[in-house]
Amino acid sequence: MKKKLAALTIAAVMGLTPLTAFAAAIDESRYEIALSQGINFKKLSTFYEWGVQQVNILELDMKNPAVKL
Repeated sequence: MKKKLAALTIAAVMGLTPLTAFAAAIDESRYEIALSQGINFKKLSTFYEWGVQQVNILELDMKNPAVKL
């Protein structure tokens, strides 16, 4: 029963997710800045016919001794 519920949940999420893989990107921009030693901020903006998709990434180098959580 749990496997059926998990499969149904995954199918519903996939059905509600926009199909950006099949959409042709019109333009894309990338922005990156070093915030501190071992910490970088990246912003990706992709423009499609249906709108804009923006992704913000905070990249931490956990091997750097100056970076702690």
